[in-house]
Formats: sequence, structure tokens, C-alpha cells
Amino acid sequence: MYPNVARLISGHTGLSHVKGMLSFAGTSGAIPLLDILDDNLRILGNAHVNLKATNTVDLLRGDEQAFLAGFAETVGLRWLLERGLLHEVSVHLQVGEAVSRGQPCVEGAIAWRGRGAVLFDIKSTIAHIQRYVDDVAVHVNAELASNGHSDLRFAAHRTGTGDVEHVGKNLERIKAMAVAAIPQMLGGASVDIWKHPDFRLRATLRKTCMQSAFFSEADVVGRRQDLLWNQLRQLSMSRPFLLVSVRTMGMGIEVGGIGDVFRSALLGKKGLSSPRPIFGSRSREKASSKTTRPKCFVQRCLSGVLFIDLKDDRRLLAEFYTNRYARHPVPLRIRRRLRARVGASIW
Repeated sequence: MYPNVARLISGHTGLSHVKGMLSFAGTSGAIPLLDILDDNLRILGNAHVNLKATNTVDLLRGDEQAFLAGFAETVGLRWLLERGLLHEVSVHLQVGEAVSRGQPCVEGAIAWRGRGAVLFDIKSTIAHIQRYVDDVAVHVNAELASNGHSDLRFAAHRTGTGDVEHVGKNLERIKAMAVAAIPQMLGGASVDIWKHPDFRLRATLRKTCMQSAFFSEADVVGRRQDLLWNQLRQLSMSRPFLLVSVRTMGMGIEVGGIGDVFRSALLGKKGLSSPRPIFGSRSREKASSKTTRPKCFVQRCLSGVLFIDLKDDRRLLAEFYTNRYARHPVPLRIRRRLRARVGASIW
């Protein structure tokens, strides 16, 4: 079972998380993540995609977080390969080409029938427990507002390391219990919303003028923008560049699927007082120092974003957004090909 994964880790010490999954699969049945990873390694290997050149192999042999990042890279590479867009892997930017002023190596380049090359880099959307807490807060705040308590906000305190899978599976129950606790919280009580060995959520209500948990849509969008900004260090200043953001196994910063939050983070939203959208404007703000690129300059170096969302039942959802203010837009033939291939599919 999983011969490609077994070959990947053969002879390497550590990797207890992978070896543990392989051992479990040997006695208890298939594991969706390993099923998909084994397929990805086989398909990419048959196409002679050099995963060592992209650093994917090193990630897969790293700790658990690195392993998930490497897995996300195989998802992105396979998605592009199967749609005829993967042109080249492991592209070194020229000296002074990157906005970071370094000389990074990016995942590769895409093209359609050998023309219209666009650099791309794949980033993994790692699960984070706070995203679920944010979702609970937004849900409770909407309930408060609908009942005439718009001056109050849900303020949560969580403890424990956070079992992301457990919280994700029980999210709707946690929301229901938080709503059920509103009468107690209106009385001033601090209430235990959820108890689990690795995750405990306790909450109270605060006046809006007081600092509370991440609760508003603007806060959530702003935090997504921060995450995206941290992924834009390798942008090229002289060539089109596509960020491929992969969310795997239904565990990521966006609980309800790729959609409104990322759209608002990229494009902005009418009436939403969040920071400047990732796809900003034509403004030509000057650098604040010789070593720092202004955000508006960096924004215009991002040509587009491709989101790929992979569920553990092998359902895929992909969405593609372009930056109309980009210095180097994604070529029309590539835009058409991507838009023709996004949407829902099954692996």
C-alpha cells in the first residue's frame, strides 16, 4: 500500500507522522491524504516532474507542518499538469528581479502550448484553529445584532493545542452551543462553550468599544490579507506572477470554502472598512526606505491568484482571480485556459 510514499521516506529517520499514518493504514484501511499523495507522486513522476528541484521532496521529508506544505505543492503541481499548463519547474529569479531584493527560486512557470509563460509559486494554507473561533464569533455576533444587541461582541478565550480536525467536524455544534449560551453571557457570565482534551473555548460578551476577540468581517478579511502579504515575498518585478494557494483536506483558514473572505481580501468589498485590498490600485506610492518596497508597488507585481481547495473525499474546487492593476498581466491565452479549467472536479 502506498508504494510511492514508502519509497519517498525509505532510509530516512524520523518522519513519525508519516510512518504512523502508514502503520495505521496497514491495519485499519486507507487514509485519504496518503491515497492522494501516492497518486500525486505517481502522476508527477510519470510526467518526469523533478520534485527534488522544487524542494517538494525535502518538505515531504520534514516535520508535520513541512509535510503538509509539501503535500500542498504536489496538489498544485498535479492540478496544473493535468490541465496542460505546467511548463517548467524550479525557476531561479534573476538578481534584483524579486520584490524582496533577493534571488529566490520559485516553483515554476506555466504556459499554454509553450507560449505565454507566467511564473508561479505554490503556498499551503495551513489549518489554524483561530479561523474556527473567528467563525463562531461572526455567527454569534450576527445573532446578537438580530436581537437588538449590536453594541455587544462575542469575546472568546481558547486553551489547549487545538485539534483542528475535531473542531472542524464539530463547528456547527460549537456555534449552536455558543448561541445557546447567549442568555447566560447577557447576564455577565463567562461561559464554557466547548470542552475537549485539546481544545476548550470559553467566552463572554463585551461592549464594542472594548477590545475583544477577532469578531468582525473586516477583522477576518484583514487577517487573510496579512496571510497573503506574507506569501508575496518572491514576486517578480519584470514578469507575470501567479500565486497558487492550496488548501488541503478541508482544513484551512476558510471554513466555508474558498469564497467571500478571500474575494474581499483580494478585491475589497463595498462598505467594508478593511485595509487596502491585495489587488490595490494604480497609485505610485514611494518607498519608505531604500530596503522596503511600498505595498502598492508589491500589489501591482501580483498578476493573479489561483485558489485550489481539496477535500478529503477527493472533491476539488478551484477559483482564479486576476489583478486588473498588475504591471505584467497574465497573458490572455493563459487567462482563458485557466478560466476554462477552474470550478469543481473530482480526483
